[in-house]
Amino acid sequence: MESARDAFLSACESISATIAPIGFKYAKSGPHAVRKSSEFSYMIWFQSSGSNVAGTHVALWIHATVLSKRLLRWRASQPFPINSGDYVAGGQIGNLVKNHSWRNWDVADPQRRQAVVDDAADAVREIALPYFAQFDDIPALAAFLQDAEMPSMEIDRAIDFLACYADRAAASKALHRFITQRPDIRPQYFESLGRLRHEGISAVIGAGYAQKLALATVAYELTPPND
Repeated sequence: MESARDAFLSACESISATIAPIGFKYAKSGPHAVRKSSEFSYMIWFQSSGSNVAGTHVALWIHATVLSKRLLRWRASQPFPINSGDYVAGGQIGNLVKNHSWRNWDVADPQRRQAVVDDAADAVREIALPYFAQFDDIPALAAFLQDAEMPSMEIDRAIDFLACYADRAAASKALHRFITQRPDIRPQYFESLGRLRHEGISAVIGAGYAQKLALATVAYELTPPND
């Protein structure tokens, strides 16, 4: 009988083959498929379950991630970065759209696998590739992030992106937009901001949105919203 791992890898390879013509290179060791542009690496990577049963249930989960060496270097150059590494945005494919949901495929049955693979490949083309395409126009994306939220790109990641690829004014505008939309964190934000300014940026203030945004305000010299 075909093992669960072989069934999973067969599906991963088949899905990756559908995007190979547009430059995605498959690596079984991932397993993932990656396409690189001048600024970003676009990765489709595959995950399965530890509870698979060969011939009965083999889970296939697909993730789409945007990575940036430029952002990695920028973060490394900051005395107090709020994030580290090269991760820009992305996540489980069902979370890349506004009305998000967990997307799951079962590739256990070899008789049905091609239909399941076709459906998963459609999701990659219809969800992941348009998500990646937004990064091909950096000025347009930077303008969008100042006024709106992007699925699977949390506000601290958006601020990192804007501070790196645009400027402090753009990052400040995104900060203002988020604080305005989240009045529940506003008191904590200003409390943390005051503490950082009084005690210094090395003060331990917690890891919630309010605290992280206060740290970003001080570390990146952003303009805070009016209190």
